[in-house]
Amino acid sequence: MFNALSALAVMYLVEAGTVEAGMLTYQFTYFSMYYIFFALLPMPYPDGSYSDGKYILGLIRNRPLDENIYRIQWNKEKEQWQVLDNKNVVETFHDEDKALARAHVLAESHRPSRLLHTKNGEEVEVFNYPRVPL
Repeated sequence: MFNALSALAVMYLVEAGTVEAGMLTYQFTYFSMYYIFFALLPMPYPDGSYSDGKYILGLIRNRPLDENIYRIQWNKEKEQWQVLDNKNVVETFHDEDKALARAHVLAESHRPSRLLHTKNGEEVEVFNYPRVPL
């Protein structure tokens, strides 16, 4: 939005004669429009993330593009580690390493996804699995 407004302002100032047309104004408006075009083009990037246009198109179609979030956290009441898939318990383990290994397998098989570890009330990202592995 800022790029579009600033490019239009520069074009207006050139047309009004306030600013002299030159290489700087040409390149500024060219690259502002270039950036806007590729940001709004609906496409996935090689790392698995999406352009702004892809998110906007998903919202218009009422199909938001969400990534899967897997968590492992300690349940004090049951005294076991839980592997959660977007707040739903998938499996439980008594060993933290086994829970973490299972969460890695789940997150890797459901790309794009993130694996978070909740410990002492803090969430730490363990790994990020993009849509397309690099």
